[in-house]
Amino acid sequence: MIIVHDKDGRIQETLSMYQKGHGKHLTDMGKSFIIVLDIPLDAWTAWSVVAGKLEPRPSCQALVTVAGRAIFLSNVPPGSTVTAWIDGIAVPVEAASIELDEPGPVTIRISPPWPIMEAVHDVEIE
Repeated sequence: MIIVHDKDGRIQETLSMYQKGHGKHLTDMGKSFIIVLDIPLDAWTAWSVVAGKLEPRPSCQALVTVAGRAIFLSNVPPGSTVTAWIDGIAVPVEAASIELDEPGPVTIRISPPWPIMEAVHDVEIE
C-alpha cells in the first residue's frame, strides 16, 4: 500500500491497489510517498509521515478548567487558534482565561500547528 504525503508529512492520498511501477510514476511526478503493509482507518486525521515512517500525530496537551463562570486555558501550544462556541456563536479566544455572564454549555476548540492534533473540550458553566 502506498501513502502519498507532502513535505510536512500530511497524508494526501492512500492507495491500496495500484499497478506495478506506480512508485516510479509517483517519483517521476515529484511526489513523496512511503510503502506500508497496512493503512490505518484514521490515517487522514490521526497520522503523519515522519522521517519516512507512518507515525501517530501527537495529541494536544492543553488543559481546560472551569472555576465558577471562568474558563482557564493552560499548556496551549504556541501558534494555536482557540475558539469558544457559545450559543452557536464562535468567539475567538486570545487570553489564558475567559469569563462568562450566563451559565450553559461551551465548546472550546484548540487548533494547534501541524502536526499536533486538534482538541475539543465541552464544558458546562454553572
